[in-house]
Amino acid sequence: MKFPDLLCTKLGKEVPMKTSTACLSHSVKLVAFSILLVTSGWIQASQAIQEVSRSEVGEWLEATKGLEPRFKPGDVLTADDLDKIKPFLPPGPIGEMAFPEFSMEISETGNYAPHPAYQQATLQFQGQASLGPDGALTNYIAGQPFSNPSIDNASAEQAGLMAAWNNAFRWQHYGQKVIFAHNLFLEERDNASSDFSIFPPEMISGGGHIERSVDLGWRRVYMSRLAQLANNNYRFDFRGAESSIYKELTEYFAPFEFRDQKLLAERWADPHENDTLNAYLPGERKVRRLSAKEKSDTWLGGEITYDDFYGFDGNVLSNTWTYLGRHRVLAVMNTKHQYIRHYGPHSRVLNDRWELRNALVVEGVPTLEGHPYGSRMMFFDSENYNFIIGLYFDPQGRLMRGSTPAYSWSEDTLDNPEENHGAHVSMYKGYAFMNFQTGRTSLTNVIQTSYPKAEAKEVRRLYRVDTLNQGR
Repeated sequence: MKFPDLLCTKLGKEVPMKTSTACLSHSVKLVAFSILLVTSGWIQASQAIQEVSRSEVGEWLEATKGLEPRFKPGDVLTADDLDKIKPFLPPGPIGEMAFPEFSMEISETGNYAPHPAYQQATLQFQGQASLGPDGALTNYIAGQPFSNPSIDNASAEQAGLMAAWNNAFRWQHYGQKVIFAHNLFLEERDNASSDFSIFPPEMISGGGHIERSVDLGWRRVYMSRLAQLANNNYRFDFRGAESSIYKELTEYFAPFEFRDQKLLAERWADPHENDTLNAYLPGERKVRRLSAKEKSDTWLGGEITYDDFYGFDGNVLSNTWTYLGRHRVLAVMNTKHQYIRHYGPHSRVLNDRWELRNALVVEGVPTLEGHPYGSRMMFFDSENYNFIIGLYFDPQGRLMRGSTPAYSWSEDTLDNPEENHGAHVSMYKGYAFMNFQTGRTSLTNVIQTSYPKAEAKEVRRLYRVDTLNQGR
């Protein structure tokens, strides 16, 4: 989703006593990383403002590569167990968890494989997709463009592009429909409250101050590359579908000054073509076209840019990509709550069950001059290519922002089960987007969501520029 800015120690596994080269190398890594933890100040009380460099994150990746967990499913880890967690959460996010009330429930690593139709298309077209001279995806029909082994065997630059394209074309059924999402903007103050929320206070508890909130809904529908529509050339059956990847409509409900503002976005099949963005502003009573450059601006003055939704939601070719290898990390892949919950000193730690996931780590450097990020580091789940951790660095190489999303598995969810069961999709339920330099946070909690089968007549009716000025 994209929105217009309408508002002005001991670490890792225990190493047995042996004299092998592998054991020695492992021990050296542990010592080096322990020094890194002390010198960087990660072993301290949780603070909203953290100083972490890109090089320190790189050292963490190297020092913790291949470490085995010292916990198991069923364990409940506390603040006394942070040394067990640190190999599986990067600097920045791990610093948020050093508070006395911290608790992390470890669950089994689940199976969140995409829909059988997507898997069938992946097998059918395996090896067909390729990268053009400029990194553009070519010869792609449907399914996952590139296999994990092909990524592991490619150069770092080629592999980074391949992983980014896999994320862009991950399984999303027909697209997401969010009836209602609650967005909170927090400042670094004590005594968080739910004064602006109609929902239970446990959804956000701890420190921080709710500066303002915004309520909205959005829906995205995919037009082509649809694995489930093999009988119709993998696209919707109406004119223009083959030239479009998706259409997306966002509507604002509250506060009053935002009410009835809308944004219509379209991503094109041509990877060299910028997204088309049209916003309806009731105060001006007209539709305004937004430029591609505005996508690097922050959404509503918060801690997220338009391209940061879903971790990275921009044009793949707007970055240069590098593959950094694989890493196991902790993530909330199947929330135990109907609505996700955040707590902690700054109300931005997920209070949920976590599981170990295998991730591909890629780094993207924006090519747009003047972009607020020097680079973004994305952790993509190796099973379904949803993002599970995002780190965003400023042009000076300092960690600027971080994001830890939460998902719900469609086959288990109680949220609109009649539409979601059978979709076999990791349902995006929200995120905490943290600014480690200012202490500010943007939270999104998706309240009512589904991944329904789209109808052509609905697409024709809703996703039109000439109807943006009509009421809901």
